[in-house]
Amino acid sequence: MQDDGKALVAYFAYSENVGDTSSMEIDAITSASLNRETSNTEGNLQVMAQVIEEKKAADVFHIQMTEPYPMDYSTMLPISVEQMQNEDWPALQSKIENLEEYDVIYIGVPVWNSVLPPAMNTFFAENDLSGKTIVPFGIHLGSRFGRMIEQMKELAPGATVTDGFTINAETDNDEVKTEFGEWLDALVLNP
Repeated sequence: MQDDGKALVAYFAYSENVGDTSSMEIDAITSASLNRETSNTEGNLQVMAQVIEEKKAADVFHIQMTEPYPMDYSTMLPISVEQMQNEDWPALQSKIENLEEYDVIYIGVPVWNSVLPPAMNTFFAENDLSGKTIVPFGIHLGSRFGRMIEQMKELAPGATVTDGFTINAETDNDEVKTEFGEWLDALVLNP
């Protein structure tokens, strides 16, 4: 990749957007795009964000909602589905204050029903990414990116959105780190 400007990693992780998880049983979670993210350990998105931070000297922005989802997946699912159906996008805790400093934005997301998680619609509405290069990265359980690349192009029409990198959410973190690191090393962005 040509490092012509400053990079930012902005990602939405389910584990960072739920209430108290101290009493949650890890094996009780069966969501396709939630996987390890619910266990208060590093999930695949966190691993990829760290790889970008280290390799590209990127800053990191955690996309967090003001009102977290319930920690129980079966309770959270209908809430998120209703948000998607009603286009009721959740409020976020903070905004990127110095967005103008960044040329490349790496956006990490889990695939939810082949689309962006509801909070990402808020993120795109609150951040004008015109003139930026967006590099998506994500986790899935078979749908790859689904419609998410198309959505990003619609939500950030003035940005250049690359094809990105996605990996199955059940992939071991060490394998994710290796595969994603190799992909990132080979990534070439045209100015």
